[in-house]
Amino acid sequence: MRIFNRIIQAVKSPVPTVDRVLELVSLFMLIVLLVLTAVLYQQAPEQIPNRFGWDGDSVSWAGKEMYWYMSIFFVIMMLVASASAYDLRMVNLPVRLKEPVKELQMAQVSRMSRCLTICFGLMWLSYLLSASSLFLNIVQLSAIYSKLTLFLLLAVVVYYTWKIWWIGRKY
Repeated sequence: MRIFNRIIQAVKSPVPTVDRVLELVSLFMLIVLLVLTAVLYQQAPEQIPNRFGWDGDSVSWAGKEMYWYMSIFFVIMMLVASASAYDLRMVNLPVRLKEPVKELQMAQVSRMSRCLTICFGLMWLSYLLSASSLFLNIVQLSAIYSKLTLFLLLAVVVYYTWKIWWIGRKY
């Protein structure tokens, strides 16, 4: 219960415009992906591809209710990433926050969490495209897009970890 009070207090604190825009994009993405999940669930055959190899071929199959299971998983991931922007104890980085520049470093940790929220939304879209690739005829696109979203997630973590380290390097 204390964590929710802390998040509510943090939401009320001033946040840069860029971070608010990232939050709005995440919220919009969440709503659009829920609608897209419902639409694809209605159109999907009873069996959909569930896992894919690096070549884009299906490795296993599942029932179409997997759309909703994976959607619940990605909604939770997006909510956790969003909450970690406000409660920085949820973030564990290999960089020490230095007291003289701790506020600047914490602002970058918050921004990284907001960017990760969008990355999880893109991963959700990647799953939806992959699971629907056979009946939408987008097999090659979904294979490329899946790899790009993983690269983007890694790039966000590496970039912001480096940036946080760079801010505190002198102290």
